[in-house]
Amino acid sequence: MRRRNLERLGFPIERVIATGHGTDQGSPKAAALRSLRPVAFVDDYGPYFAGVEAGIHKALVMRGPHGSPNTADVLRLVDSNHPDLLGFAQWWVGRP
Repeated sequence: MRRRNLERLGFPIERVIATGHGTDQGSPKAAALRSLRPVAFVDDYGPYFAGVEAGIHKALVMRGPHGSPNTADVLRLVDSNHPDLLGFAQWWVGRP
């Protein structure tokens, strides 16, 4: 479903990589990110940034404050944080 939604929005999707959900051993997404070598990783779940390589910009899209896992410890893992995905996109395009 996510792939179809992104394709409908015009994103060119060549490949989909599914990952697990646990964070006990660091981010379940870290191995996929090492393989993809993206310039940025954007997520709203802060614990998924643990173990992501330093060369990848880590952008956190903030969640509402109630029940959020995005605590002060998690905020130390990210390079930037944004109110929503649009906020990140606008910041990314306008950054130096």
